[in-house]
Amino acid sequence: AELLPLPRYASFAELIADKPDGVFITGPDRFHLPQLQQAVAAGIHVFCEKPMCTDAAEIPALKAVLHEAQQKNVVVTSCHPRRFD
Repeated sequence: AELLPLPRYASFAELIADKPDGVFITGPDRFHLPQLQQAVAAGIHVFCEKPMCTDAAEIPALKAVLHEAQQKNVVVTSCHPRRFD
C-alpha cells in the first residue's frame, strides 16, 4: 500500500481551517488554552496534553471552553505526558 504524506500547516489556524475530525495539542503549555479554544469554536474534537491552562487567571476561560465543547458535543480529553520520567 502506498503511504500518502501528511499535510503540513504554517499555523494552527490553517490546520483548523482544514476542518479535521480531531487535533492533538502537544506544543508548549502556553499555547494549549488558545488552541483548545480555536478547535472547540470550530467544532473539532481535541486531545490536549496537560496542563490545559497555565495560570489560575485562565481557569474561567478553560471552564467556558469546556462548557462550549459540551454544548457542541465536542470531545475534549487530556493526558499527562511522561517523556522525561
